[in-house]
Amino acid sequence: MTLFGDLGVSERHPLRDPRRKSFERGGSDTFELEDVDVGELTKLRLEHDGKGVRPGWFVERVSVTCEENGHVWSFPASQWFDKAKGDGAISRDLYPSV
Repeated sequence: MTLFGDLGVSERHPLRDPRRKSFERGGSDTFELEDVDVGELTKLRLEHDGKGVRPGWFVERVSVTCEENGHVWSFPASQWFDKAKGDGAISRDLYPSV
């Protein structure tokens, strides 16, 4: 995941938690990331490498919360990230809902 804001762009952050399985059907996953302040979020890039057994996933939405000020951005997706489903995309730019 990469965050884009009015002050800059974050590093590309892999979303994984070695203590548990992530991206399971019907699940909700939470990850903590540290990066520079990119300001007011304008876009989020979510992607995966397409590797592994059944690597695709359906993403309903992504929420980002700034721990410093409590601001929450919601990025609706409602799309597959899967080479074999939907439009076949495994990388998407998502934009915050207003």
